[in-house]
Amino acid sequence: FNMVEFKMSKKQRILSVNFKDLGNNDDLRASFNFHHPAHLKVKEILSRIPLVKIKNVVSLPIRLGATISPTDYSENSDYYFISPAGMAKGYIELENSQEVSREYFENNKDRSACLMDDVLLRRSGASIGKVAICDMRENLIVSDYMMRIRADKKKYSPTLIFYLFTSSIYQALIFSNKKGLQLANIFPSQIRDFPLPDISLARQDQIVSKIRTQLEAQEAKRAGIEQKRGEIEKIIEKVLEK
Repeated sequence: FNMVEFKMSKKQRILSVNFKDLGNNDDLRASFNFHHPAHLKVKEILSRIPLVKIKNVVSLPIRLGATISPTDYSENSDYYFISPAGMAKGYIELENSQEVSREYFENNKDRSACLMDDVLLRRSGASIGKVAICDMRENLIVSDYMMRIRADKKKYSPTLIFYLFTSSIYQALIFSNKKGLQLANIFPSQIRDFPLPDISLARQDQIVSKIRTQLEAQEAKRAGIEQKRGEIEKIIEKVLEK
């Protein structure tokens, strides 16, 4: 996989499409995004490996979260409504989420509750494709601006699904499949058919472990940079004091 070549393909802004190619999809997509070279490159990459559709490895159907009204909010509650702001960093932040009444939670939990290891995908707006994984066991309801993906852990690692969706390849796949001019959207019916590498659970765990190791190394470097930045600021402060 040539990342440089792939990034260059994403920058292309002018292209031509043969009319016969407009029929190479289920709903006759004629959009620029769908026929963009980056999308074709993603299809080529995925065609090289065995694949399984997401809908075949989830324990519940992929669906949007719940709607909410001002009367559903409640102070000093143990129940939370997870909006896009509450999952912006790739994990659930309760401090950026809103408290709701127990009644609202009970009325929506069967359809829209978020559990440990659920993957949340932003489905509309400027941050379409933003993804997070739930790392807590709380009384959480997902906003209808997101969709919940609950993997069957006997079939697929939810952490690997999360990592895949943060990758350039899957972000390009989301970009090419989004619909709408004023407000772009992607729908559960589309995500259900997204492909995943068809590999064993043991191999999935190996990949997750390797990614985590790399991320931890990056975080250690980032912490080292922040430490050095602090030391530089102290030196500058001492110079200015003189």
